[in-house]
Amino acid sequence: MEFLLEKVISEKEFKWNFEIKEDGIYGIEITASVKSWRQNLFSSNFFKDDDLTVKIDDSEFLKKSGKKGLFDGEIAWNGNNLKGLKKTNLFLIELNQGNHTLTFLADQKPKIETIKIYKLKEEEIIYLPKDNYPIQEGNQRQWLTIIFCNLGLKFLKIKASAKLGKGFLFFKKDDSDLKLIINGEIQKNQEPKSHKHWYWCGRTLKGNLKIFEKELNLKPDLHYLELWADRSPEVEEIKLKILETEIYPIFILDDIQAYTYKGILGNENYNRFDKEILEVVNFWNKVFFFQKYPPEKALDPNLVKAITYRESRMGYESIGEVDVMQVGDPDNPALFSLKNIAGYPANEFISKNKAGHLSYNFPKERLPVKVESPEESIFWGVRWLYNKAQIYYGTGEKNLDPLFVREWKTWEQAIIDYNGSNKKYEYQKKVWKIYKDGIDPDDNILWEKISNGFSLIKTLGLISLFLIIFLAGLFCGLKIGVHNQYIKNIDIPYYHGYTNETDEPVKKLFLKNLEEYKKNKNYYGEVFRETVKMCEKVRCYMEIVVVNYYDDLVNNMKSNKQFLEAMQVFDFIKNIPTGERNIHEGDIDNDGENEIIFIRRDVLNQSYIVITIIDKIDNKFKIIEHKIIDGYDGYLKLLDVTNDLQPEILLFMSQGRGGYPLYIYQYLEDKKLRQIFDSEFSLFPKYTFSDIDNDGLMEIKMQGELKDAVKDYHAQIEIIYEYNQKENDFVKIKGIKKKLE
Repeated sequence: MEFLLEKVISEKEFKWNFEIKEDGIYGIEITASVKSWRQNLFSSNFFKDDDLTVKIDDSEFLKKSGKKGLFDGEIAWNGNNLKGLKKTNLFLIELNQGNHTLTFLADQKPKIETIKIYKLKEEEIIYLPKDNYPIQEGNQRQWLTIIFCNLGLKFLKIKASAKLGKGFLFFKKDDSDLKLIINGEIQKNQEPKSHKHWYWCGRTLKGNLKIFEKELNLKPDLHYLELWADRSPEVEEIKLKILETEIYPIFILDDIQAYTYKGILGNENYNRFDKEILEVVNFWNKVFFFQKYPPEKALDPNLVKAITYRESRMGYESIGEVDVMQVGDPDNPALFSLKNIAGYPANEFISKNKAGHLSYNFPKERLPVKVESPEESIFWGVRWLYNKAQIYYGTGEKNLDPLFVREWKTWEQAIIDYNGSNKKYEYQKKVWKIYKDGIDPDDNILWEKISNGFSLIKTLGLISLFLIIFLAGLFCGLKIGVHNQYIKNIDIPYYHGYTNETDEPVKKLFLKNLEEYKKNKNYYGEVFRETVKMCEKVRCYMEIVVVNYYDDLVNNMKSNKQFLEAMQVFDFIKNIPTGERNIHEGDIDNDGENEIIFIRRDVLNQSYIVITIIDKIDNKFKIIEHKIIDGYDGYLKLLDVTNDLQPEILLFMSQGRGGYPLYIYQYLEDKKLRQIFDSEFSLFPKYTFSDIDNDGLMEIKMQGELKDAVKDYHAQIEIIYEYNQKENDFVKIKGIKKKLE
């Protein structure tokens, strides 16, 4: 379909409808021109330039940087940039049969020249915009943008040439140039004496041909390829190939393993929720496979069936008749987190610039979140499992690097966190045995063992191995308990005596990567990624491996940047209740240099946490630690609460239940921590930090439930503390306790 519009848009919004005869991938080519404010100087658009952008159906095309700007993004036609010249946008998009709409948003009077719509017959495309070539004579402006709408790009090849400035009549000193930008990244020119930001530079090419050719392998997403022209470069060919994508797997009932076991009395049907499990798993698989950074493997409905059997024996357990996946169990945080109740944070990756509560993709028809039927329990149980299967890291703040990035655990690892109790590793083994072998915790055979499943001997071997690890962990806990707060000595290992054959290949690879860490590099973020992938493959516990080598990491530090970049690949540094990175940098001792502060957990026994500080002492980096007994998990913030321009350490620490009470520490000159605040008598506390009475001193308002209230007495408390400079402590200045009916 080809349409010569030559329409000047005078309204703010102009809709243009078209029909697609069959499903497929289409190219939508739009060429338009817009004028600058100077060109509109003597018109009714006095001192205003023309601007234009477009939406396809409900799809908007935001700037890759994440910054706001309707008329200055990659796809916009900007008058002050184009100055009356043509720009072409080619949208590559998958469209369904039926009616569709282009919605043009305009400022002043832009002009749409042509619209072309055609179905792509092959994944390889050779393209030039015939209505906008040869390139019009102009100065450093956008000429062509190719937009991949949730499609991948395998490779790109561009043949082009550019001439010296002497070839132009009026601009003898201005060469012709061509710039290529891929997803906001300018492809640099490495030739001597060239314009570095223009891959094709007339000064060096002197009219000769130059080829850009690269395997990009960009996964399906919103991708922008921009070509900017200076004067009139010549483009011979643009060739690109769309990346072949896997269709997300859709399971059918025949894919679900039938359980032949019918219980002790032979009257229980363990296949009764197969249909509900199938529909729910297919729904959430589709949701996440169409997002950015989808999981490598789809969730198997048989795994959900195994979890449901383990949690409630398919609803035949008295406590699980309705809540068959126990997602609403009041002893775990799942349902509270799904409902976004204070004290139960559960954030996820949403985009490169945004992270937030996992409710961002909840179906509206499912709200409010409730578990009043087995199907609802399965629906929210699967969603909670998807939450536990992913981690993210990055700052996402002000569009600075690193932006938010999502990573996925294996489903075998996700089961561990689905349970969340202090017996979660044992839980994982039991679920996996049901899933892979068809044998329940009481050794009942649920179905005949499949040939490629785990052998019983191997499974028992794994259980024995975990028992060894557990006993070793108890021994380690006794060894570590001797130390409380000290400057770390290389002769004192964290987990002395700990061994695990599964971890040995990972340790060897870690030591190999450690040699790369010791070298001078511009970027250390990829140094240990090979180790992490090996750990995921053999299902080891990366935190246990790394904890033995903090000394090596610190002793070989040349800067904070080196350590922070290297650590960002480890999920135990990133995966905390708020979803933020649990590692901070700040000058907590006011010596003019930033320290690194993070939390180390007791991953074997969950009996303590350690505030770990990396400090530069006598020009050498050293580890200082403060151990807190009975800490289960926690996260840190740095904030100046004493108004001395020196940040304190705010520790939000959990003991398994009751939210995250706050403890505040100062880092003293003798390298010890002094506690100046705690709020441990409050359950599920919420904090506000401000100078409420404007007296120049920080107040902390704490709201929560009374921790030691008797069972039939529920009280909401609100307490305000103010920092006392003389005592160097926070004192209570106001308290309210209200009984809740």
